[in-house]
Amino acid sequence: MRHPFAHYAALASTAEPSSARWLWLRGPLLWLLMLGAFVSLTASGRLVWYHVLLPMTSWAFMPIFQVLWVSLLARNNPRGLSAARRVDLYFVGQGPNYLIMLFFIAMCLFTPHTRLAFYAIAFTGILPIVLTVLFSWSAMLTYAFFRSACGYSRRAAWARSLGFLVLYAGGILAYFELAGGQLSALAS
Repeated sequence: MRHPFAHYAALASTAEPSSARWLWLRGPLLWLLMLGAFVSLTASGRLVWYHVLLPMTSWAFMPIFQVLWVSLLARNNPRGLSAARRVDLYFVGQGPNYLIMLFFIAMCLFTPHTRLAFYAIAFTGILPIVLTVLFSWSAMLTYAFFRSACGYSRRAAWARSLGFLVLYAGGILAYFELAGGQLSALAS
């Protein structure tokens, strides 16, 4: 997370593991497991199997979208990485998302009045700053993935990063609208 361009280049130049099936699954499964643990620990203060499993199944569309868009946007990459390797390398850059989840888990587990702590960071402007840093850092890691791991030029990496962000956010919005008209219900 600290030197993403150098680390992505180093990871991309290592030999590809023999099990492509595991490369397809380990990043998305870790993402889902972290989300399930986040929900369970923030809702009940402990790991409850159904608190972990239900969010993993309910929110599986998000890593599916990530896999889909990374596979599509980086399919003819200059480094010649396989689709499974691209997906695996992309999910290496999920550290900021994991850190923000760990932050909220810690806040729920270690503060005596979680609601007051959340209000404090929300209404003092700390939360918007943290979320802006998180989104910016994630966008930079996506760019580093396309630039250093896949080997695209600066312009091509920017275009693919922007395309990924638009397609990913658009896919999430479309999912919520098509899954039950949730966005149009907010507008009315």
